[in-house]
Amino acid sequence: PIDAFPDVTNVQVTVISQASTLSPLEIEQLVTYPIERACAGVPHSTEIRSLSKFGLSMV
Repeated sequence: PIDAFPDVTNVQVTVISQASTLSPLEIEQLVTYPIERACAGVPHSTEIRSLSKFGLSMV
């Protein structure tokens, strides 16, 4: 059966981490990448995007 009104809800989760003393490279290696790997294990996740900059990681 096909729903007349399918659920098209776009569920998003954002993980924001701050480490004011870390460089962008350190943020990427020590914070962003481990969070990306953990998020990759979430069932039904289709896309993971991230941003690493001085003192900040957003996944």
